Amino acid sequence: MRRHHSRTSTGGRRHRIGDPPGVESSEAHPILPIVDNIIALFHRLKVAGEALYSDWELSAGMRGILRSLDFLGPHTVPQLARMRTVSRQHIQSLVNPMIKSGFIELMDNPHHKRSPLLSLTQSGKEIVDEINRRENEFAGRLKLGIRKADLKVAAGVLAALKESFDSGEMMDAVEQVMSGVKR
Repeated sequence: MRRHHSRTSTGGRRHRIGDPPGVESSEAHPILPIVDNIIALFHRLKVAGEALYSDWELSAGMRGILRSLDFLGPHTVPQLARMRTVSRQHIQSLVNPMIKSGFIELMDNPHHKRSPLLSLTQSGKEIVDEINRRENEFAGRLKLGIRKADLKVAAGVLAALKESFDSGEMMDAVEQVMSGVKR
């Protein structure tokens, strides 16, 4: 793939077109370049995922639900929605076609009569196995130039950030910032 370069107006550093702009100020919080890079990486991984699964009619969201059910076991639609901070209706719209395709089945929920548990069928488990196979092969073919130990540290940092955001701290910070915004 050809890389296109352009000069920035700050310091003449070279960036590939499509790289995150970043906040190039000494006053910027250190998390901001991380967020910029997460967003840029998300878009690149989305393109790779679309190519890896171009032979399937399963969106990234659908694949994520299948993987969650495989890893966590049976869950309800509202539980999956809370884990992803999306609406129950959104999860239901992803789940319904997978029920029709035979990848997910509904099970009685002993804790709630009107919210059945979703569980993988054998076909669903086979799909998850193929997802894992493709993604492991893809990851193994990447020439990252990053040591495994460094990748483990990065994964730990990202997990800690996610946990911090899940704690409610994120919305507290949003409310504090917005309380000072004139409307």
